Amino acid sequence: MSQYNNIAIFKNTKAGDNPKAPSHNVQIEFSDGTKWKGGLWPRTSKAGLQYLSGNLEADDGSGATKQVRVAKPEEELVDW
Repeated sequence: MSQYNNIAIFKNTKAGDNPKAPSHNVQIEFSDGTKWKGGLWPRTSKAGLQYLSGNLEADDGSGATKQVRVAKPEEELVDW
């Protein structure tokens, strides 16, 4: 039986007028049951490339989280 990793990205409809709220919410579940959650924010690189920057936090169901990665706008990006 095959096992799959799942990634879901949703437009954040609850951001309201909060300028710090993410534009999208991210949910990831790996085949081993590990879950992650996070957010994405629109950014523009120094070269004018538009992209989504984000972070992920471990989601163990307890409400406690551990931030893993946040990209900074001044970082150089690779155009894939």
